[in-house]
Amino acid sequence: MKHKIFNLLLVALLVVSASCHKKANEAAPSTCLLTNQTAYNGAEIVGIEPISVIDYDYNSENKLTTVTTYTNSNIMIPAYLSTQYTYDALGRIIKATVSEASNKAYEYTTYIYNANNTLATDTNYSIMQNGLLVNGYTIYYYDNTGKVTSSSIYYNKNETDTVAPSFFLYDSLTYLYDNNGNVLQQLYAGTPYSITYTYDDKPRYTTAADKVTNIPQSLCKNNVTSVVSNSPVYDEYTQILTYTYNANNYPVTVASAVTAPGQFGIIGQYKIPLPLVDTVYYNYTCH
Repeated sequence: MKHKIFNLLLVALLVVSASCHKKANEAAPSTCLLTNQTAYNGAEIVGIEPISVIDYDYNSENKLTTVTTYTNSNIMIPAYLSTQYTYDALGRIIKATVSEASNKAYEYTTYIYNANNTLATDTNYSIMQNGLLVNGYTIYYYDNTGKVTSSSIYYNKNETDTVAPSFFLYDSLTYLYDNNGNVLQQLYAGTPYSITYTYDDKPRYTTAADKVTNIPQSLCKNNVTSVVSNSPVYDEYTQILTYTYNANNYPVTVASAVTAPGQFGIIGQYKIPLPLVDTVYYNYTCH
């Protein structure tokens, strides 16, 4: 069960932008909503069929309600996935439900918050014929400034037992920051896997959904320009994501380069050939 690894890889490619951290005396751009993103193998898109398309839908308050992923049949993951978000009265995401093409929900994640609205825990469930299976949960820890400093990931030993889950500490993460409050590294205690970030000096734009699904990067003040994921043991690859932005600091592309093409990476429970994605293009509706 690799749901947390899936989240980390997907979040590196998923950017949902609507509101902003604004510098003094700096005018905010028009509100823009990410409407879709399209991924291609390679940088050249003319005449090439995309390997995936992700559509984003919002409610009247511009809150993200549904993310629908369509994938090319040559990728070994379901051809259709839909994630629906549920909010509480404070506008916080409390549940994300994932369904396949049959519209049958097969898993969901719940979110619980601290008194200061920081994310306390998330718990992932699989919907089985004989009941709910608790796959695992993550606990987040913060300093007195509200920055997440570490997290602990627990998995269920009993991967088919819906009655008596037994959890073990799968891994612990530590987050290192620069002087601007941007996360520089995610370090995994149980493995040599690490993620390293670099940034520009521009203000970063986020939504409530981003603040849940993108911990701790959602706390960063600046735009991430590159993400380096290094997995020297399990998958033996290094993936480098490079971002570009438009004049209003919304991301428009992310390019992926992998140092070990032909090997395999993990998305959820699926093993797929690297590179995961070569180029992703983001499209917005602004008003």
